[in-house]
Amino acid sequence: MNYPTSIPVQGPLAARWAHEVAEFIVCAWQKRRERRHLDQQIAAMTALSGALLRDIGGPEDLINQAAARRQADAQCLEELRILANYRGVDSRFW
Repeated sequence: MNYPTSIPVQGPLAARWAHEVAEFIVCAWQKRRERRHLDQQIAAMTALSGALLRDIGGPEDLINQAAARRQADAQCLEELRILANYRGVDSRFW
């Protein structure tokens, strides 16, 4: 009885696997780039004042984020002023 010769599958299987891995990496990279772009846009919007965002019809979440960012910046600046005054830095630098 003659049996047909077997066809090696390791070559095409490895090629398919490599292609799927490459597609996954490209897709993940594109999603990461889109997410970074969206985060940059949101950061730029939160740099605006809450009143301006309210005037242009921004969502309430974005207005709250902008207010929280301004409050955090003000708190950081106040902490720096307190530290500078404690160390004897002249107030004219503020």
